Amino acid sequence: ETRRRALATVVKRLGLRVIEDDVYGALTDCPPLYPLLGDQGIFISSLSKTVAAGLRLGWIAAAPTLLAQIDPHAQASHWPLSPLNLRIACQWIEDGTAARRLAWQRQEIAWRWRLACGVLGDALHTGGQPSPHVWVAAAKGADAVVARCRQEGVEVVPAGVFAIGANEVQAVRISLSAAASRAALKRGLEVVRQVLCDE
Repeated sequence: ETRRRALATVVKRLGLRVIEDDVYGALTDCPPLYPLLGDQGIFISSLSKTVAAGLRLGWIAAAPTLLAQIDPHAQASHWPLSPLNLRIACQWIEDGTAARRLAWQRQEIAWRWRLACGVLGDALHTGGQPSPHVWVAAAKGADAVVARCRQEGVEVVPAGVFAIGANEVQAVRISLSAAASRAALKRGLEVVRQVLCDE
């Protein structure tokens, strides 16, 4: 909380604008920064990462003056939101299905995160809080780890994919939610561990 408040103070002092992409936020206990930012924050979220992948709808929260500047011609130039998706989302929010699915997601991600911590151990870069993704260092190069894992039938993503501009971070990101089962995830993590040990 101290760090969040310090960040908000810097944002306000420097007159910055913060766009907070919080599509995974509901999976953690960490509150968004947005409520501390006043008119300088824009908050983006969705149900697709936390409740159901097929619910492809999201929302933007911001001061009315900011919202007015965000694509004011969208209604005339874009396809509308699927009414069926919107109806399902509203129904699930109202009847508690969304909350139950979110609770299940949080429980499953926590279990998979603990599994990753157990299998990968010190190789993990983790903040100590369950997450649907984990990072591991790739001492001899992220591309080499990606290639070796792919040969073994496991997909991981190099850090460079997430970088803006030049990136020299030698790490890979592993999705813990992509595997169809806990057993499949365990096998995949064991492959990654072996590849890292062989570096």
